[in-house]
Amino acid sequence: MSELANFLRLLCGLLIVYQLQAQNCSLQIEEFTDCLRDRLVNSTNKSDVKKGVSFDTDKLTFEDASTYCMKRYVLANEAASDEWAIGMKLEALDRLYPSLIVVATVTNVNGNSVSITFDNWGDKYDYTTEKSNRDLHPIGYAKYIHHPQNKYKPYKYPGGFNWKKYLNETDSVPVPFESFNRIQTNGMPKDFYLETITGDEIQPGT
Repeated sequence: MSELANFLRLLCGLLIVYQLQAQNCSLQIEEFTDCLRDRLVNSTNKSDVKKGVSFDTDKLTFEDASTYCMKRYVLANEAASDEWAIGMKLEALDRLYPSLIVVATVTNVNGNSVSITFDNWGDKYDYTTEKSNRDLHPIGYAKYIHHPQNKYKPYKYPGGFNWKKYLNETDSVPVPFESFNRIQTNGMPKDFYLETITGDEIQPGT
């Protein structure tokens, strides 16, 4: 795993040096650069760092690139053997208030069982269930089914909620789409899941 991590760090460094011009992986590069822009905005609070503005590679650090790759690729590959991993994000039914589907985090994985907590809502609503339980869903699910999204986002989260932004803020990755069964996805296509990760649209009702 360390060899893969080192390779990805080197690859990211090369991407920065060459201004991220590789043509055969434009989607990954666009996501990569958007993430770095978000990080620059959050860390420097400079409003002039906007989408469409080219980077000065001298001002970008190797750590910025490697952090992104570790988050988006290495962790995902590391978790592939079990598919679920602690810290991954999903959407889940609140069993105390079953009219709600809420942003959640995996807190423990034990065989076919998984424990989740609802972000910033304390442990009162936590529960443990089977990975295949119909109450667990991929990110973007609530929006896909047009679910009324009152109290959808993490407690006291400021402003509208966007999954791409939130994953960056929390240095986390979502539970892979393939980890959910047909009942849990309820017809939601993988493309919708991917758009949730990379899109800038604010979740309705938040």
